[in-house]
Amino acid sequence: STTSFMNVLGAYFVSSWLPTLLRGAGHSTRVAVLVGTTMQVGGAIGTVVLGLVQRKVGLVRLLAGGFATAAASLAVMGSPSLPLPGLVAAVMLVGVGLLAGPPMLNALAATWYPTDLRSTGVGAGLGVGRLGAILGPLVASELVARQWSMEGLFRVAAVPALLATVVA
Repeated sequence: STTSFMNVLGAYFVSSWLPTLLRGAGHSTRVAVLVGTTMQVGGAIGTVVLGLVQRKVGLVRLLAGGFATAAASLAVMGSPSLPLPGLVAAVMLVGVGLLAGPPMLNALAATWYPTDLRSTGVGAGLGVGRLGAILGPLVASELVARQWSMEGLFRVAAVPALLATVVA
């Protein structure tokens, strides 16, 4: 699915390069790694919390809201004037929005397909998402090689999250 592809592309774009970019922006290795870890923590917390909330809100609304939150957070992450606590909060929200997405997309896909096609449908969505996992870091590495600013990189990373919002 397009949503799965965009979601995973954005998540891998950010998670594979975030510590390196933060280190290049002058943060210590310790801070860069801790901030990068914050994204994973956000994803874990987001998966549990959003999993509980989805029964009341619905998967589609929750997915669209999560992707939109991730897109907005990514758009501000590269701002040179963003203080470290703001960066940590933005990275946490990106984790909630993007890393909690795949389990919710799997659950949504399982509700769409009839029983005899369910595993094929979910598997196809996962396979398309894996293509995003390959392409995301490759796109990021090309932009880093071309010496894009951190602000520009994160704004580009916001595009797949925004597209996932629209498609959801």
